[in-house]
Formats: sequence, structure tokens, C-alpha cells
Amino acid sequence: MRNCSNCGAAIPAGVRFCGYCGAESRKFVVQVGGLSSRTVARIVVWVIVGLGVAALAAFLIYRAMEGSEAQGTIDTFRAMAGTVTP
Repeated sequence: MRNCSNCGAAIPAGVRFCGYCGAESRKFVVQVGGLSSRTVARIVVWVIVGLGVAALAAFLIYRAMEGSEAQGTIDTFRAMAGTVTP
């Protein structure tokens, strides 16, 4: 089911014009679980950006710990992962 972006009315699939306000179908917004396709796209973009920021933060923390007193902890984690034998 689509909704008209002009008046918000529910429009059945295959209809070219809104029966309530007459807007063309290219202005209709596809609904996904009650959310418009634009809203879903924005959510996806923010999730991807958030994951990228989290990955960058984890990398920067790892790099900061690499040259500090925490080197023993990093070596322990590497040994647990099997990349380095203690």
C-alpha cells in the first residue's frame, strides 16, 4: 500500500492518480512497516554512519593502547585469538 505525499491518503497499487486529491502516482510514498521509504533510507544511512563511527573509535582506541602500558593486555588478547603465542 502506498500513501499520497500530497494528502497522505492510502492509495492501492497500480493506481496512477490519488482518488482524493488527484496527485500523480510519482508523488506517492511507499510504506514499509508504517514508515515511508524516505524514513527507512534515512534510518539505514544513520545506522551505517553509526557503525562506521564505532569502528573508527575502536580502531583509534586500539592504536592508542598499542604503544602504552596496556601492551600486555593487547598481547593477551592476541594470544587468546591465536594470532601470537605468548
